[in-house]
Amino acid sequence: MIKRNQLVNLVFAALIVLFHKPLLAQEAMEFNLEQAITYAQDNHPDIKLKKLQIEDAQQRVKETAAIGLPQVNGGLEYQYFIEKPRQIAPDFLTPAVYGILFQEQLVQPFPLDIGTQEFTFVQSHNLTPSINLSSLIFDGSYIVGLRAAKAYGSLVQQDLSIALSTVRKSVIDGYLPILILDENLTNLDLNIVNLEVLLKETEAIYNEGFAELLDVERLKLSLSNLKSEKDNLERQRVVALNALKIQMGFPMEKELEIADSINEVLERSKGDELLVSSATIESRPEIGYLNTTLDLNELNIKLNKAAYLPSVSAYVSYQNTYLGDDFSNGTWLPTSVFGANISIPIFAGFGRKAKVARAKIDLEEVKIQRERALDGFKLELSNAKTNYINAKKRLESRKENLDLAQRIFETTKIKYREGVGSSIEVSTAEQSVYQSQQYYYQAVFELLQAESNLAKALGQ
Repeated sequence: MIKRNQLVNLVFAALIVLFHKPLLAQEAMEFNLEQAITYAQDNHPDIKLKKLQIEDAQQRVKETAAIGLPQVNGGLEYQYFIEKPRQIAPDFLTPAVYGILFQEQLVQPFPLDIGTQEFTFVQSHNLTPSINLSSLIFDGSYIVGLRAAKAYGSLVQQDLSIALSTVRKSVIDGYLPILILDENLTNLDLNIVNLEVLLKETEAIYNEGFAELLDVERLKLSLSNLKSEKDNLERQRVVALNALKIQMGFPMEKELEIADSINEVLERSKGDELLVSSATIESRPEIGYLNTTLDLNELNIKLNKAAYLPSVSAYVSYQNTYLGDDFSNGTWLPTSVFGANISIPIFAGFGRKAKVARAKIDLEEVKIQRERALDGFKLELSNAKTNYINAKKRLESRKENLDLAQRIFETTKIKYREGVGSSIEVSTAEQSVYQSQQYYYQAVFELLQAESNLAKALGQ
């Protein structure tokens, strides 16, 4: 039989499994660089906002277009007079009746004073269904406004392209440092292992009386420094990973893992292709944005000029009115009408002229801003190409230095084991290797970052 304590332990274990099940089910999501970019471009708040603005712009076009389409409205009105309205009018009818009776010598002559009589001209039940059709025939402002609404749609679409490019760049800038940290941690672990092996060998030599205690202590110090550096890098990685989550629009409470290595990203590098690419700054989404802004300002001038033009509209209306004291013997009275309206602006106190002048000034300002932006983009592209070339040369130099440092370290270890070298030389060589590794991968980072800047400068 199961003892009471065993039963309690089993129940407790079951509860732990039950309550930890959701946590176990929440697996970490793994992203390589391109997957991280794609995720960010789908989930970043800025991107979602731009997409909503595009939808809004599309609805604006429909809303503006609807103004020029025929408008149809129907109506139904019913009235029941609890008490019919009356009007007072001179009583012309009564004298006439008495006149006829007097001619027939049936009554005495009617007095000359004419009195008043109450009349009602309405029926108890009034029912009026109606339908109205109206249409804008010509309005210069409408035509220009429709073009402006479509241009605005293009503008927000280009704004989305800019946001996508910005998010791509920010993800790359956030992803690469983590790769560098991972590589430094890997190299640091390797150096720690090598130094631990060397420390054990030195301690063994010291125990045999062929090494000094100072050699052992010096290696222990170097090992301690490496482990402290590892702790520092691990903390930096946590901070960098959280920053990447923000740049991706990734939930902070979820686990995020990195699938790439810095060498894998370096192998996929296309910086050399970008360097010789025929692409120019004209492919940047910012250029399209500025061009569309120019178009909108030109349309604004036309819109203000359209205020001088007349507008023409027409309408057709039909209604059928039922009148009767009840719904059995009433009368239907149909009515239809066609009309047209022409509105001609004549004078508005020179306000329209001032609006046109201001719109022209706005256009000139945008032209100047565009030229300044183009100069800035050209300079950015030139600097990006130069920085990429320099970064590539710097990486080649750092690679040579790293190879040299590794060869020196291996030679120094051999000399030390053979008793013709010192622990100081080994420690110095080890530190040189680690420092060269850091310099090398920093150069890799700078090259990949220069590639990212070059791609952005080319609008890719």
